[in-house]
Parts: sequence; structure tokens; C-alpha cells
Amino acid sequence: MITTPFKFLDSYTKEDKDIFFGREQEIEELYQKVFESKILLVYGISGTGKSSLIDCGLANKFNDSDWLPINIRRGKDINESLITALNKNALTSFKEIPASAGMTIKNEVIPEGAKRISGISLTKALKSIYLDHFKPIYLIFDQFEEVFIFGSKEERKEFIKNVKKVIESEVQCKFLFVIREEYLAGITEFEREITDFFSNRIRIEKMNRQNAKQVIEEPCKVYDIEVEKGFAEQLIEKLSPESTEVELTYLQVYLDKVFRTAHSNLSSRRSEAIEVSPYNKEGDSSLTLGMTAKNAGITFSIDILNQLGSVGDLLGTFLEEQIHELDNPDAGLAILKSFVSIKGTKKQITEEEVQEYANTLGQQIETEELKKLLNKFVNLRILRDKDESGRYELRHDSLAAKIYEKISIVEKEMMEVRQFVENAYNTYEKRGILLSREDLKYLNKYKDNLFLPGLLDDFVLKSKNYEKSKSKVVKRITLIAALVFILLIALILKSYFQKYQKIFNQSEAIGISNTIFNDKLKFQHLKENYGDLDNLSLYTQQSIFRAFYKLIENDNFLLKSLIEFKNVNSSVQFADFTNNGDYLYACLADTSLKIWNINGNEILSLNSFQNNVIDIQISENNAYLAIVESDSTVTVWNISGEKLFTFKTAFNKRNIRDILRFKSDNKYLISLDPENEAVIYDLKGNRFQLLNNQVSVVNSITISSDDKFIATAATNGEVNLWYYNSIKEKYFIYDKLKCHKDTIWSVNFSKNNKYFLTASADSSSYIFNFNGEFVNADDYFDYYNYKRLSKIAYAEFSQSEKEIILTRYDVQNYKLNPEYSWYLDNKIEQIDLNKKNCKTSNVFGKINRYSYIFNTSLVGNLFTNITFSPDDQYMAIVLNVGSDTWLLHLNSHFKIIEFKGDNPVFSPNGKYLLTLKENKIFLYPVEIKLMYQIYDEHVREKEVL
Repeated sequence: MITTPFKFLDSYTKEDKDIFFGREQEIEELYQKVFESKILLVYGISGTGKSSLIDCGLANKFNDSDWLPINIRRGKDINESLITALNKNALTSFKEIPASAGMTIKNEVIPEGAKRISGISLTKALKSIYLDHFKPIYLIFDQFEEVFIFGSKEERKEFIKNVKKVIESEVQCKFLFVIREEYLAGITEFEREITDFFSNRIRIEKMNRQNAKQVIEEPCKVYDIEVEKGFAEQLIEKLSPESTEVELTYLQVYLDKVFRTAHSNLSSRRSEAIEVSPYNKEGDSSLTLGMTAKNAGITFSIDILNQLGSVGDLLGTFLEEQIHELDNPDAGLAILKSFVSIKGTKKQITEEEVQEYANTLGQQIETEELKKLLNKFVNLRILRDKDESGRYELRHDSLAAKIYEKISIVEKEMMEVRQFVENAYNTYEKRGILLSREDLKYLNKYKDNLFLPGLLDDFVLKSKNYEKSKSKVVKRITLIAALVFILLIALILKSYFQKYQKIFNQSEAIGISNTIFNDKLKFQHLKENYGDLDNLSLYTQQSIFRAFYKLIENDNFLLKSLIEFKNVNSSVQFADFTNNGDYLYACLADTSLKIWNINGNEILSLNSFQNNVIDIQISENNAYLAIVESDSTVTVWNISGEKLFTFKTAFNKRNIRDILRFKSDNKYLISLDPENEAVIYDLKGNRFQLLNNQVSVVNSITISSDDKFIATAATNGEVNLWYYNSIKEKYFIYDKLKCHKDTIWSVNFSKNNKYFLTASADSSSYIFNFNGEFVNADDYFDYYNYKRLSKIAYAEFSQSEKEIILTRYDVQNYKLNPEYSWYLDNKIEQIDLNKKNCKTSNVFGKINRYSYIFNTSLVGNLFTNITFSPDDQYMAIVLNVGSDTWLLHLNSHFKIIEFKGDNPVFSPNGKYLLTLKENKIFLYPVEIKLMYQIYDEHVREKEVL
């Protein structure tokens, strides 16, 4: 029998280099990409030849001494298949044994749940193989989407740990992952642990017409088949009359028909057939492009195309032809259906599993007949031959799609039920969880048609018996539960009365303390009776705060001991802490800048600014500061007051907080630029790198805490993400995301560097992951659309990242609910940068999905500022412009105390609250433990004096 002379794309090997045409550019790009990182992700739609580009194209770019390719398919478990593949390539065989959690082998700690190979870790196994062959190891994971289609979460979690361990080691090993692009979303699970997993990637496109022409003509030249002029163009036109791209699977099947027809026409004129092909590497009887083809006179002509007529459903026709020729077509179709998953993709299964699935579909196939049919499909090149694990699979996903069309609705239901039982059984093996009562009710609907193999059938029976035994116990448990319930009620009542008594006693103690008129004795009383800081009631906290600050107010000695910020001779425009909390800086109305340490000692004073200072950024090590003036001038200084360099930046008046950032390595800073999207400077003033991938004005720039990502937000509603390539030591575009319909004013990263938060003029603020997807509320934060309110100018995470703080830029007196607060925001677009500083903007808060529900005493008040302590214990709010600051308990909104000044800022360690009032900077202790310490220290000092 004549079989197809043109291989399916994923069946090419290194030996087929003479017929692998039309992909030279992609092969060269693939070759270059493989050296950029330890991980390369190769993706594209089905049928583009991803696997062949590696197995044939990439392989021929290497000398045999330059690489050791190890191909891995998932099989039953990706981790087991990896071990099997390593065994095959090791000179000394490894044997998988479980690893003890936390075990240390030659100073290497094996994580809990990880695998060992012959008592050593995966990293050491790879090192051993490298020393065996002295070649860099390339682990090629083909059909990687199977990990997401068939794999469990535990399987992927273990695999991620193993890959991460190898990536972080110095072993000479690279990973190539070949995956269909519709499963790329699953890579997010890997990015959480390996952040640069997606950074080095290549997309394999469909073949264009010019390359497809080479695929037709060049192999024929190599093997002396004559091709009529214009044949290739007409064949491609038939295949893709309305497209510039060619479906390679269709092309191969059509060329198969052309070859068969040409051979048939020749055979009618000659009785002598073509002999063995050089493509036939194993010497079977398949008729392929032969070395005697020219002598046999085979010609690909336009007449053959006319003879074949329209293309139609090529794969469908191809399958129909092959199945029709079988002695038992129904059994053959049932076998092919067993190789298709419930999602319509191909899967690897053994001979025994094929028989079981065929039985599930109602076809009782004897073992001998099954082997015969499987061998037939292999010879017809519909199936791959079984691998070393005894597993067969379809040669192409497109075949799986066509077979899936032939599966009836009832058969699909039975496949889903079978998959459901298999998944449940896998969970049972790992975690010992049987089917629930609801699961058994679901299976009972299909009991007459459901055929399960021994292990699965025993599993279902065991689950049924367990449920029966549970029902027998229910009656006995009911009686016991009733008694326990009565006892529980008694304990709850007892606990309630004890708690009530404690509250009563505590309230009584507070009442007694309030009758003490001596401030010192009052605070001393509270300190001695309420030293357990973990169990303080709100009223107790309130009493301690008020007693402490009343004592300060009436005790000049204690008042003088608090931190005082000297030489503040002008109104303070804004003040804040440095990132590590060691310093405090302030910008004054006379355009001067001052920096103090946390003890109030002045570190630096600068007075040489021509314009108002609108923003200050200080490096992580406090060694450098960059000062932005209202005329867009940026001046960089060191902490000694030495002026290093100046440059021009760019900004929008609605966001002056995201103009520039220092990198955490304290070597570079990144700034918005009038001519580019952004510029990275070294700290000598040299332009290190220009970032420019934006077509509209950029309003905000931010950098992740690990320096790996930069994000810029633009007027056209797009966010650009840039990723740092550690090999090239430059930033490269990672993705361009269309996040909003209108201007994006700000973008900020979360501290864990997994999400970013945007604020837009379309009246919305969203949280995205790095795939550009909205983040589900159960995973992190929910996004909330404030379309009914005024437009948003800025969005940021609180220090704890459990809240979002939004700034709006027009007045909106919108009352959400009688129990909710009113919100008021400054009209920032009307602020003159030369007259008033914009850093002190008005905000309102949001926790998770819900707006704050405040104490009813606050209803009707207008919030102009809100901030949260790092430990999420307190919030500080300013109700009206010029008002003082209220310190509230975060969860209950209980008012603890009122402080002088506005524009509150918590210190990074949460011990202090900073406020401003004209030319005064107030630094209030807001940690009760710190209050106790201050009191004790000054009592001791007073006693000494």
C-alpha cells in the first residue's frame, strides 16, 4: 500500500535536513534566542511546525559536541517522565526514591514534596549527566500544554520547584518549552515562582505563500521529481484562496494526494513500481520520495490539480478514506476516538487504555484485533508508533479536531464522566479523598452505560461502601451532637459572662483612671494595669493615648524631650519619610529643602532653587536625592549637599508623584523625558538607556521593587511593561497593554511585583496581572469602577497593600449612602504649580471590594486626606481643608485621638505619625509600646536630675 510521501511537520528529525525548506529565518532566530536565557518558550498555533523546527532546524545548527538534547513528554506525570528521560541519558542509571522533607545532601536542601534521583537532587543528576557527556544539556519539553490539560496542580507545583532549583544553579542546562499558544495563560502559574519564565520567547507563525512554495519545490529538486511551472502557485491558491498564510497540515495531505495521483498515472503506463525511499529511514515498505523517482518519471503537473478538483475538507476526507478501507471501520473509529481528550486535543495512552476507552464507547475489541488496528494506523501515519513507555498518540492536533467532530454528544458525556472518575481517583491516590455522596449521585445517572477498568471500578465501589457506613453512623452521631451542642451553649454562655465581666472590670478601671487628676499618676496607672498590648480594648487604647498626650501637654520636661525639627522658618509645603524611615525631608514655601534624621538632627539644607519644588525622590541607601522643580528641571545631589548633575524631565500637572524613580541598586534613576518615553541615567549624569515604545504622551513611570520591571502609563490608555534582561543588562519591551478607554494618569506596582494598579480619566481604577487580566478579588484585590463619581488622577496601594487610595481631580459631593462618607477632592487641574504644591492632594479610601462604612458621627463630613498605618491598625484622616488629623481604629473607625496638623504620613515602621501645620512639623508616637518607653526613659532622667 502507498502511504503519504510528505511527513507531518512534527515528525521531522535532524536527518531530514535536506528537505526542511522555507523556515531558515525562523530557525536562525530560534538559534539566537536559545542563548539569551536558561529558558526558551516556543509557542504558536497548532500545525506551525514548532517541534520540527527544534528537532530538525535547530538541531542542525549545532554540532553533536555542542549540545545534548533530551526530549520529554508529559506521559502520566511530567516529573516521572523527566526522571525517565534522564535515566535514559545517564551512563549510570538513576532510580527515583522519595525525598525526606528538608533533607540535606552534600549541603543541598531538598524541598518538601520534591523528588530525588538515586539519593541526589535533580540539579546534581543533571550535573552528573553533564560530566558523563561534557555537553550542555537541553531539556526539550514537547507538547507542554499537556501539563495544563491533564496535569494536576500538585504535579505542576513540584515541577516548578524542580525547574526553579536548576535555573538558580550553575549547571549547564537549558529548558525549551514547546506549547500551543492557546494555553499560554497557564504560564502565569510558573511566573509566580520564576518571574522571567515568559521573558525569552518566540512565536512560530503560520507559513506564508513564498515559503510554502519552497516547501513544495525544493524537496522535489533534491529527489529529482519534476514540477511543472506554475504548479506550486496553483496548489497554494487552492489551499488558501483568501489568505496569505498556508495551513501546513492541509498542504501535506494535499501533496500526498498529488503524489498518489502522479504515481497512479505513472503506474497505468508502467508496470514497474518505485522502490524504497531515502526518506524511509527504517527500510519499511512505505512509498515516499525515492532515489529512483526521476527514472520512474514522476511529475507534479497542473493537470493533476485539475484532476483532484476542489480541496474541501482535506483532513476529513483523508480520515474517511483511511477508515473506510478498514475491515472493521466502527472499531477503528472507536480506537481513534480514544486518542482524543474531552477538550478535542490529542493525548498519549497505552494499548490497554485504548481498549478500556473503546469499551467505554461500546466497542468490545479483542487484544489481537486492537494490536492489528494500532499497527495499521501507525503505518498510515495517523498514529505515532509507541514510545519507550508504550504510549501511542495521534500525529497531529488537527487530526484530533476532525475525530472530535465524529464523537456524539452521548459519547462526549461518557468521556467526561470517565475523566471525572480518573481525576477523582488521582486525588484519592495523593490525598486519600473518596467520592462524595453528590459525586456518586452524579455517576449513578450513567451506571448502565459506564464501563470502568478494575482500579476505577474498585474506587467507585469503595466510595459507595464508605458512604453507606457513614449513614449508619449518622444516627449515633446525632444523639452525641445534641449533647455536645448543649454543652457548647453552656460554654459559650460561660465565656460570654467572663468576657462581659472583663469588659466591665476594664471599663471600671478606665473610669477610675479618669478620676485621677494628676496626669503623671493617671498615665502610670494605665501603664501598670494595661501592659498586655495584645488585648487592649478600643476604650483602653483611647485612654492611653489621651493620657500620654495630656501628660506631654502639661509636663514641660517631657514636652521638651520630644523630637523637634529646627530651622523651619517658612510654611511647610510637604514632608515625608525616606523609604527605610531613617530620614525625614520637607519642602518649604521659600523653595528651600531640609533633611533631618529620625532624632531631629539636620542632615542637609538646600536653598538654591529658582522655582517651587514639586517632588523629591531619595535613593534606597539615602545617599542621593533628585529634586524636581515646577519648570521641569531635575537636579541630582548627594547627601553631603554636592550638586552632581541636572536634566529636563516631563510631567502632567495631574500627576507629579510619578516623574522619576531611583532603582533599588542605588546606581541608576529613571525619569520621564520630553522626547522619549523615559530615560535611565547613571549617577554621573550619563544617559544609560532610552525607553521609547509609546505613540502618545506618558504621564506616569514606576519601577518594581526588584528592578526587573518598569511600567509607563500613557494618554492613549495603554501601559507599557519593560523587562530587565540580566544578560544584556538592558530593559526590553515585555508587553503593551490596552488597559483603559481614556488617559491613564498613574500606574504603580504592588510590593510583591505580581500586579500593577492603574488610574484613568475614564473614572476607573483597575488591578492587572502581567498578562493584562483583571485580578480576581479572591486572589488579591477586586477592581471597582467609580463611574458615578469624579475622575481619578492617582491610585496607589497602602503600605500594607490591603487598601487602595485614590485621588480625584474635580469636586464631587456625592453621597453614596446615609451610612457612608461624603467624598471631596481638590480640583488639581486648577492648581498653579508656581503657587501651590500638588503633593498634598485629597483622597478617599477603599478596602477590598467595599467602600468604608464610617461611624455615623462622621456622616456629612468631607474627607480631604486619608492614610493607613503599615500594620493596618490605624487610619489617619483629615475631614476638611485646614482641619486637624483624626486617628481612627481601622476596623471599627473608633476615634482614638485628634492631632494638630494635616497631611498625615505614617513612618515605615508604623511607630510615628507625621503632620504639618504652617511652619511646624509634628512627629507623634502612635505605638503604645513606644509611649511606655518614652515615659520610662524620661522618668529615669528626671530622677537622676
